Amino acid sequence: MESAFTESTECALVRVYASVHPAEFSQALEILLERYFRNPRFTLLTPSEDGALFWVEHSTCAAVPADGPIPLRSAELTFVHRERLLDACYDGPIPLLTIHAEVLPLRRVRTVTFGGEVIGMIIFHDPLPSVDESPPGEIDLEAALGHALNALEGIYVRTVQAERLECGESKLQGIKEIGQFLGNLDLNTLLSHLISVYVRLTDAQVGSIVLDDGLGGGAEWGLPLEVLEQVRERGGEPLARRSARRGETLLIQDYSDDSRYQPIERFHVDSFLCVPLASKHRILGTVNLIKGGGGRGARFSETDLATVVTISALAAVAIENALLHRDQLEKERIKANLQIARSIQQGMLPAAGLEIPGYDVAFMAKTCDETGGDYFDSVRLAEDRAAFVIGDVAGHGIGAALLMAAGRANLRALLTVKSDLPEVMARLNDLLAADLDSERFMTLCIAELDFRAHVLTTVNAGHDLPLLCRASDSKVEALESTGLPLGMFEGSTYERGIERRLEVGDTLLLTTDGVWECTNAQGERFGKPRLAEMLQRSAGKSARDTVNAILAEVESYTRGIARQDDLTLIVVRRCS
Repeated sequence: MESAFTESTECALVRVYASVHPAEFSQALEILLERYFRNPRFTLLTPSEDGALFWVEHSTCAAVPADGPIPLRSAELTFVHRERLLDACYDGPIPLLTIHAEVLPLRRVRTVTFGGEVIGMIIFHDPLPSVDESPPGEIDLEAALGHALNALEGIYVRTVQAERLECGESKLQGIKEIGQFLGNLDLNTLLSHLISVYVRLTDAQVGSIVLDDGLGGGAEWGLPLEVLEQVRERGGEPLARRSARRGETLLIQDYSDDSRYQPIERFHVDSFLCVPLASKHRILGTVNLIKGGGGRGARFSETDLATVVTISALAAVAIENALLHRDQLEKERIKANLQIARSIQQGMLPAAGLEIPGYDVAFMAKTCDETGGDYFDSVRLAEDRAAFVIGDVAGHGIGAALLMAAGRANLRALLTVKSDLPEVMARLNDLLAADLDSERFMTLCIAELDFRAHVLTTVNAGHDLPLLCRASDSKVEALESTGLPLGMFEGSTYERGIERRLEVGDTLLLTTDGVWECTNAQGERFGKPRLAEMLQRSAGKSARDTVNAILAEVESYTRGIARQDDLTLIVVRRCS
């Protein structure tokens, strides 16, 4: 599968990462947002060293001049103190920011922190698009903002932290080199570049970067993991693991001469340096460097330690970027696979009902995930008989979809060789029970219609009871269940329900429980009585209008509440 990041997206992100000062960063971010996210207006603020001022480094609002930073007193930014170390999203009431008499709304605030200090703030003045509104195959806005905040942190580390570091010109050059890697989103390539710079900056003989077990990845420069694991106190855990667990730096200048430490077989260690790679919320791994062989210069200095600690802050930003990129690619890969699965599943379901003389038929299905566990179908059984099938697999998502597909395939095959529906249901139950665990099952109802004699019969394996509304008196009858859900117990038997004659105007409704179990904001279910009432009110309407009316009522009832289950309807109405 091709990368979910198109070339243009990748270039836009790299331009953001490669920025060396806030103005360049702002311009790169503006291009990214304009190209992919409906161009929301934003303002970039950075604090002064004493925190008394915030500088407006850049703003896309026309009323804000772009000829240099504009100072704002921190006291004027009342929202800053309340959300100083937090991100905020405002729907209402909307706070306001005044810049040179221009009043701008605050829709979203994203802060960047380093060492507990706010080092930058991106303020959005327009509503931001949701994840669902992201262009197909592109990164979503949250992922893009995550990358942007990491890039801004990288600018801070390069410009501010490097100036505070007292080291030689060659070391500062190394720091700049790592800054250039910030735009490299391939994790393995990035780690290889980083370890080479670490070794060169400190004159280490060997080194490695080891990431946390849950992240995967790493890079070696002559220091394999099995050797690193031997660097430990006698009887203790490996020093690199201890450093990662505690988040502490280690500088051991006389490792071989100190009896506390375990000698390493076929490897001489004079000095060991280990620094955690710490992002905002977690320890990503450790940088591990060794000098060995004795002689002059075989010890790491305090300056080496300070250099590695400082550039590791920048390296952690770069690694976090690459991990975000890798995770985004994996999300897009899964999303694409689910969309393929959805397309295949939708192809298994009928696009329209059977054309049956004297009857009006309509279907509707909505899934709460990319794929669903609801099943509906219509099958011609004989010249004068048809079956309407509706089913529901326990759970939803890809697992439920696979079981639904298996049930459909088996049912279709059985209907070609068997005409007795209770026998078909029993055989289908045994086939599913042989493959399913105790937590998986499927409910299924087959409504058989003799459309010449206008006689309806059901075989119901634990499914929601069909509703039959009589045109003569608008009474709604719940039809019977005739057996257990499929797949629970081998050997289960099923019976036919009562035969019922359909008169002109009579309407049959088959649903899954996602219709009546959905809830409103108060947690109250839509309920079966309300569903029966909707069926009564639809008397005289077409099957399609009845389906649409029920769906509209359900959506109105659950407005603002995410659907938790799949939702499927079949309406069959005798019209002549």
